[in-house]
Amino acid sequence: MTPARTAHPLLKLPFALILLSSLLQVPLSDAAAPALDPRQTKAYQLYGSGDTIASIQELKAILAESVKAGDQNAVLSHAQELVDVCTRALDVNCVQAETGRVTDLFAKKLNEPFPVGAMARIWGTFYIGNLAYLSGDPNQMTQVLDQFFPSYSDSPNDYVSYIRRHLLVAHMRLFLHQPREAIEAVNDALSMIASTTDPHGWRFFIADWLSQCIVILTDAGDVPRAAGLYDVSGNFLARSFSVSTPEYFYFRLEEADLLLRVGNPHAAAAASQAALDSLTRQKLQPFTEQYLEAITRNGAMFNLTLSGHVKAVNQFLRAGQDSIRG
Repeated sequence: MTPARTAHPLLKLPFALILLSSLLQVPLSDAAAPALDPRQTKAYQLYGSGDTIASIQELKAILAESVKAGDQNAVLSHAQELVDVCTRALDVNCVQAETGRVTDLFAKKLNEPFPVGAMARIWGTFYIGNLAYLSGDPNQMTQVLDQFFPSYSDSPNDYVSYIRRHLLVAHMRLFLHQPREAIEAVNDALSMIASTTDPHGWRFFIADWLSQCIVILTDAGDVPRAAGLYDVSGNFLARSFSVSTPEYFYFRLEEADLLLRVGNPHAAAAASQAALDSLTRQKLQPFTEQYLEAITRNGAMFNLTLSGHVKAVNQFLRAGQDSIRG
């Protein structure tokens, strides 16, 4: 049964805040981890240490071995992993190169009995939408939304795909200047997130999804709900990400934006500095790294200026000039 879109949006009522707050109080030390082969483990260790370039190369090698072995299910699984990591690292060339492989393999499963065929359509269209969003082309996004993401909610056949599809829709709607539709999609995602019975095993994903919800609500103009979600989940998010990962960087960057909007430039400046420190620990594609460093430094200088830290602003200016010379 399709859940209602607006009947009980999370965080609209006090009991929903309590529910989410209770969910996020679960200790993190005993988190269950999926079984991975040694090379996958190495790839994700590299990612966690900040070396996304080496992580992507390792995942490409794993994928190549699967292609050589002819195991189509393994090829699909490893290609999905590669696209997901490349998306997180904003490696658009990698996403463009591998999305076709993923969607073609899902297309071959469309006529298989339920639930395989249904899930193939859900995931295949997700990756088509993901590529459209990364393209930054509003016409392409509009076409994909109209064709593959109907205005009504998907049936929650799968916990992960349901959340990821709705967050993707929210990002695209926001890009297309449709904040109301973006907030509706976030409501659906938040309702599903709160339904998990295994926050141990899902903590990284839950943290990533909640971080995205805060970003979308903030940018859509629903700052009070974004602030409420941040209040109950901020510590959980900070503890769930390695400081050397893109997820931690994006969380701190958007945290700075939210804190500035609620009138706390001093805390916003600290969050900007944390984002910049995280970025310096990472190895991304040079263009991506330079772009992210520029927007982070600009945000930090703006926040520091508002908080009255003139000396710190001058330090940032000098550091930025040194970075440009380097």
